[in-house]
Amino acid sequence: MAYRIEDEQGQEYYLSLQGGTLTLSRESVANYTFDGEGRPHGAWIDGLTYRRALDNRVLVKWPGGPGQGRNRRFLDDNERRHLFARIFSDVRGIGEAILAPSARQPADFPMEVAQPWLQRVLSWDWSKLEAERERFYAVYKPVPIMPPDQYLAVVFQATEGCSYNRCTFCTFYRGRPFRIKTAAEFREHVQAVRSFLGRGLAMRRSIFLADADALIIRQKLLLEMLSYLNQQVAILSPNLTRAERLQFKRKQKSWFNGIYAFITASDVLRKSAADYSDLATLGLRRVYIGLESGHDPLLRWLRKPNDASTVVKAVQRLHSGRIPVGLVLMTGVGGDRFASGHVQDSVAILAKMPLTKQDIVYFSPFVPDEGSEYVAEAVVLGVHPLSRADMLVQETIMRRQLRQAGVQAQFSRYDIREFVY
Repeated sequence: MAYRIEDEQGQEYYLSLQGGTLTLSRESVANYTFDGEGRPHGAWIDGLTYRRALDNRVLVKWPGGPGQGRNRRFLDDNERRHLFARIFSDVRGIGEAILAPSARQPADFPMEVAQPWLQRVLSWDWSKLEAERERFYAVYKPVPIMPPDQYLAVVFQATEGCSYNRCTFCTFYRGRPFRIKTAAEFREHVQAVRSFLGRGLAMRRSIFLADADALIIRQKLLLEMLSYLNQQVAILSPNLTRAERLQFKRKQKSWFNGIYAFITASDVLRKSAADYSDLATLGLRRVYIGLESGHDPLLRWLRKPNDASTVVKAVQRLHSGRIPVGLVLMTGVGGDRFASGHVQDSVAILAKMPLTKQDIVYFSPFVPDEGSEYVAEAVVLGVHPLSRADMLVQETIMRRQLRQAGVQAQFSRYDIREFVY
């Protein structure tokens, strides 16, 4: 569903209607993506990539110099205002060009879909987008972090905060008391999220059960919550044939490939393999655990609530319940003091796990929060941070040694600074 259009001067434009989004581009100059409600989602302009959050913040990313990776920052209010003004001005011009009677459109160009979608896009302006922030925070507590394969998930907050919330390096949920919603509160929240996202729900491809430790919910209540989600949205079964999957997707205005969630390793062991099997039947497809390191002295210094061997047991328990895992391993954490033990023991502990191609190991470059206990304690202990190049070396060594050890899991990079919801 991608279409190439020329105006009467021969200028080329592209319009795509895929994945619940409208994407417009003008040759290699600019590219814009909008959700089903017409809200801007992403843009590429003059080599800069922009991503708009649902609370109307905007993250801009651009390439750094050789060996420097990618730069990123959030735009200030004035920059956001000018960005949106440019986007809507450009979209108005593109719309006039591609919908004009003189435009050369493909024979199957869906005018009846493209025209109202463009009208929805142009119904937005700065004040209306800014008002989305208030709507967002009437529905959500801040969503600070997600695994990279879940950046297009729709978040449902079954809990608020983190049940442990004492790791020295993590400040994501500081000041947010941990709370489990009642079944009635969760149902109300689900309906509020659906109302807020509206037609924008169709661009989301999975469900993330938040916040940090949602699976700690007692099993009876958790099953009730997941059963309600299955009543409200269409969740794709993993057991369908290719033809059945295509038929399922064609029938649904919006669909999701499963439910995903964070959990700490020690909390995994609070439930049985049979419990996880029941959750899998209701759509739970992967659970994410912050391994951080396989080096126990480092884990104790980070004040993690478990040792590395507990993560092995957690993976075994989840696999017994038909649930794959995503394991987050932080490169550079512990700086120079713990570097050798971190690499050696992390490879050793991952090699002990029954990981398959359904599992993912994320290498996440450690980015200390200046207000965290980690930074203060690193000064006291004399822990010096590793450079970006040193962290890349750690990742390269661990990837190579894990493959040599026969680890079959997928490997992926996970930069927490890339996320906005």
